[in-house]
Amino acid sequence: RTQTKILAEEMRLLRQALRGEASLTDDESQSAAAPAPAAAAATAAVSPSMEPPRQEHRVPAYSQPPMPETAAAAPAAATPAAASPATAEKTRVKIVSAGHDVGNEAEFYLDDAKIPIHGQADRRGLNVVVIDPRAKRIVTARTYDIWGNPQVENMRLAGDLGAVPQGHLGLIALKDSGLENLDNMGLSALRLFGSTLGGPLNEREGYL
Repeated sequence: RTQTKILAEEMRLLRQALRGEASLTDDESQSAAAPAPAAAAATAAVSPSMEPPRQEHRVPAYSQPPMPETAAAAPAAATPAAASPATAEKTRVKIVSAGHDVGNEAEFYLDDAKIPIHGQADRRGLNVVVIDPRAKRIVTARTYDIWGNPQVENMRLAGDLGAVPQGHLGLIALKDSGLENLDNMGLSALRLFGSTLGGPLNEREGYL
C-alpha cells in the first residue's frame, strides 16, 4: 500500500510536470506568434501625433495652373469714336452778269480769285466756265458770241456743253447781249446744267 501511494504521488508529480511543460510550450508559441513589445514599439516608433503635418495639394481639374488672383481690373475707358472726316472745304463762287447798258460784264470768282477768260468781240455773248470739283480745277473757260453769229455759236455751245463729263459744274454768265438769239439747241444745252430758261431773253439782258 505504501508503494502504491508513492507510485500515485510520482504519477501526480509527473502529470504536473507534464502540464507545466505543456503550459510553457504554449506560452513560448504564443510569445513567438505575438509581436514583441519592443518590435511593436519599433514599428510605431513615430506616433501619429509626432508626424510632421501634411500639406494637402489639390490638383486642379484644368491642364493649366490656376492664374493668381488679382484685383478686379478697372473698366476700360470708352474708346473715343473715330473722328469724323474733316468737313469738305467749301469754295465760294461769285458770278457777275450785266448787259451792255448796265455794266457790260461777265466775271467769275472762286474764293475771291478772278477766273481769267478770253474771247472774241470783247467776250460778248455767253461766257461759260466748266469746273471739275473733285480735282478742284478749271477744265475750260470759253465765250460764245451768239449775238454776232447765232447759228454757229448755238451749235458750238450745244456741242461743248453736251461733252462735259458727269459731275462737273458749269458757271454761265452773259455779257453785253446775245440770248435774244438763243435757239432750241442752245437752250437744251443750258438745261443740262440746271437752267430754267423758257426761251430767248430780251436784247442786252443779263443772265447768270
